[in-house]
Amino acid sequence: MIFLVLPIASTIVIAEDFDAPKIEMENISGGINSVSTDIKNTGDTFAENVYWTISVKDVIPHRFRQISVFDSDIIECIPPGEVFSINAKIPKGFGLIKIDLKAEDPTASGFIIKSYGFVFGDIVIIFP
Repeated sequence: MIFLVLPIASTIVIAEDFDAPKIEMENISGGINSVSTDIKNTGDTFAENVYWTISVKDVIPHRFRQISVFDSDIIECIPPGEVFSINAKIPKGFGLIKIDLKAEDPTASGFIIKSYGFVFGDIVIIFP
């Protein structure tokens, strides 16, 4: 008896890349009692419900005036190629600060910046 084995045709499904938003942050800067940055959508579709945070803390905490700021919000929609500016108010102080910035789109990507700066009274200077 002879058995004949025939291969069964199979289908391979390859997931294609779909257009997705891509979040980037740029232009971090200080100023008078504030830290700011720009959130940009460099993708091909709308970025929706983009959650962002800014955290600023003293590098060396001291007894008199500690700097500890946390601010966050949700941007409902950033169209492709558009820029949205965010900022956080910083109290008067003196000393080295650590800055953590984060923005993320729940469907695609996120972006994190860690930086340092210096507070001198009302003025916030961000190191390059």
